[in-house]
Amino acid sequence: MVSQIGALPSEDALAKRIADANAAAATSNKRSSETRNALAESEAALKRAETADESAWSAQRAADAAFHQLEAEVKALDKLAPPANAKFPPVLASIEVEAGYERALAAALGDDLDASTNADAPVRWAGAEAPAPHLPPEAHSLARFVKAPAALAARLSLIGVVEASEGAALARKLPPGGRLVSREGDLWRWDGFVRRSDAQQPAAARLEHKNRLAAARKELKAAEDKTARAKTAWETAKAERQKLETETRELRADAPKRAAAEADAAREAERL
Repeated sequence: MVSQIGALPSEDALAKRIADANAAAATSNKRSSETRNALAESEAALKRAETADESAWSAQRAADAAFHQLEAEVKALDKLAPPANAKFPPVLASIEVEAGYERALAAALGDDLDASTNADAPVRWAGAEAPAPHLPPEAHSLARFVKAPAALAARLSLIGVVEASEGAALARKLPPGGRLVSREGDLWRWDGFVRRSDAQQPAAARLEHKNRLAAARKELKAAEDKTARAKTAWETAKAERQKLETETRELRADAPKRAAAEADAAREAERL
């Protein structure tokens, strides 16, 4: 009995063991609580990252689809454009017309747009001195809306753009060689010749294709840049989601261990 009593810890030693057990329980409780909080925050962040990843992926797919659609359009329009290496390229290839005036220019020049400015071409624009224009004051010179080789200056100086509803009346004021056109593609000539806008005009389609090709090429470059940015944004969002998936997975695995350690520490403190 005396030996058993002697084996019991002193009051000071027991108090220290109890204090240590309580401290261990408090530390374990704190660690478990921190892990639970971290897990809750990580899971919430993971949900946000998953939403951001899906949104960025959708934006990247949309940008990529728009890029490929424009790319296909440019390829199709390229096939309709005059060959860049043609021996006698048509003057149409050297003309820039303001959008909305393609049909007016086509009405004014028609098949003459297929002629070349090359001096050796069998059908060509050789150029001439531009006469002083004597168009009706209501008419706007077509040259204002067209950038063309100098060889077309004489022809363009004699062409005015008017409202379709006024063309017939204003045509009576035209000087010899003068022409009036509307943006819709009507033509009135000084000699009484008239061609309505609903008449077939292949040149108008070629000019519209040319303008659309130029615009589509610019849009394609912008779409390419947008696709690159969207891809970078998606890759960033995906990397963030993957990082949070790893962190959350580790916390999910650690949380039960922390909880078990907390329970063990609490039982040990209660036992003492």
